[in-house]
Amino acid sequence: MASAGNTSTASTAREIIADALLGIVVALGAYLILYVINPDLTEMKIGFTTVNISDAEDVQVSGTVSGTTVLRNGYRVDSSFAAALDKIKLAGTDAVVTSGMRTVADQQAQIRLNCGGFPPTRACSPSTCLLKNGAASCPHTTGRAADIWARNSSGAQAIMRTQCLANVAACRNNTYQKKLITGMRAEGFCVLSSEPWHFEKPKMSSNCS
Repeated sequence: MASAGNTSTASTAREIIADALLGIVVALGAYLILYVINPDLTEMKIGFTTVNISDAEDVQVSGTVSGTTVLRNGYRVDSSFAAALDKIKLAGTDAVVTSGMRTVADQQAQIRLNCGGFPPTRACSPSTCLLKNGAASCPHTTGRAADIWARNSSGAQAIMRTQCLANVAACRNNTYQKKLITGMRAEGFCVLSSEPWHFEKPKMSSNCS
């Protein structure tokens, strides 16, 4: 209509309209063919996967950052850990700390590694506290949580983390790790049910007992 009097423009417009109509006919024809073959082929199903972010330590805890940390096996822990481990060693159970107090940056790195990014983009594997409210919201960033493994009679780590992840029950009942858990509990520490090497004092995670 706007090209009245302009033959070239009108011709182009007619071609565009003809192509559009042809496209509609082709689309309808394809739809009919698919519908005859299988009506389900004409349905567009869009599914959304809900990412269930979960964590054995809880996605967030409420704690306070320790002001009295010491080094143990190269890791910083609250002084109560060192005192308990010294006492347990005197009773015959030696142990090694493999993770203690983490900086916020360290915890963010753990989240990126285990949860696909920071903030998380997938379910965390292994479980990882999500640092939702600063250093006081994750056990390890408070300094009041530590990963501790018993040593066997030869001085080596009694059981490895990969073995524990494969069979948590067997890990918990390992002769040396079981003694460590018993000793730490006697000193007022709790241990995660899903991670028999993760100890806290005071208790922060819901499944720490």
